[in-house]
Amino acid sequence: MEDKLVERLILSTLGSFFTLNQRFPQEVEENIKYISRAIETLINIRGVSLET
Repeated sequence: MEDKLVERLILSTLGSFFTLNQRFPQEVEENIKYISRAIETLINIRGVSLET
């Protein structure tokens, strides 16, 4: 996938975290898990592993 597109998707995903927290403030932990999985997937598309 093109790097610029992946970067935009990552930024968009981060932005959606704030929207999720506003709409579902009682589910902050679930929102964090969802956004983390989405960002990890997008970063892995670029070939960068987040595993330690």
